[in-house]
Amino acid sequence: MTGKRARTALVATGLALLGLLGTPVTADASPSSATKIGAWSQYGSWTAFDAAVGPVDVYRGYGNWNATWQQVPAGHRHSGGMNDFSFRLPPAQVASGQQDAALRTFLASTPKNVVLTTHHEPEQEIEAGDFTFAQFRAANARLNRLVDEQNARDSGTRKVSVILMISTFTGFQGRNAENYWPTNAKGDGGTVDLISADVYTAPHGTGTTVSMGYTTGTNWKSAATLVSPVLRFAKLKATDWAISELGILEDANDGNHRAQLMREVVAYARAGRLSATSVHRPALWVSYWNSKGGRADWGLRFQSPMPSESNSSLAFRTWRDLANQA
Repeated sequence: MTGKRARTALVATGLALLGLLGTPVTADASPSSATKIGAWSQYGSWTAFDAAVGPVDVYRGYGNWNATWQQVPAGHRHSGGMNDFSFRLPPAQVASGQQDAALRTFLASTPKNVVLTTHHEPEQEIEAGDFTFAQFRAANARLNRLVDEQNARDSGTRKVSVILMISTFTGFQGRNAENYWPTNAKGDGGTVDLISADVYTAPHGTGTTVSMGYTTGTNWKSAATLVSPVLRFAKLKATDWAISELGILEDANDGNHRAQLMREVVAYARAGRLSATSVHRPALWVSYWNSKGGRADWGLRFQSPMPSESNSSLAFRTWRDLANQA
């Protein structure tokens, strides 16, 4: 990628300016905010992210099935804050109770405040025929019952979420979020604690013709446009909600654009307000996806002017400030 030759100098200079070459930031993350701040970080491991941002409240993680929490790879779990973790077990087996014993062992090993889901973003798997809507819903409802049982045993506050792509809430490719949400009325045996969304400013929607990690800023969406679909669904279901993954590209033509939208998304999530007369409740958390995905690189290290990368970028500093807001 262009700009790599300057990366070392930029990182060293940025870290020195922020005082991060020595002791990591130790300020408490969002101590009293109803909406907590989190992240997933592929780049440089959690150690590098923690040095650049400091502690956050929520750590996103995902992976294949592991028999105990301690067997989850270290990069996909975190010892601080709360873990928002998704895993994969065959939904039909979970729904039927075939995995109850294994799940009970796993749950007993987890932190008492973990949030779990089986199969986040299940849309494409269901469409491919890997499992059905009914199996997915019933699996998460059964997981929720097992989590409730474990909480009763050890006074935990564990939760279960359903995590969908934000486009599902707007009917992309004919999808309907209702199909994924478990209820007694559908015969699923219960529901879950919250609905969550993965919210991205899609490259194909922003006119990206520039380096990976950047956008030309075309069709830039507002925070309300990005987030209101999941808030609207949460209000309809009278349930808690969150943003498990947020990804925004750096605007090659406006170095403040991404940071401003990050602040606006968090403000919108904290307000939980669809309009002057329609208010639900604040999001439980917003987590930034500091990583490269299949369609784009959403890393916080990118900054303007393009191309430039630094762990002291405006995006990194903005997320740190949001994490430390009361």
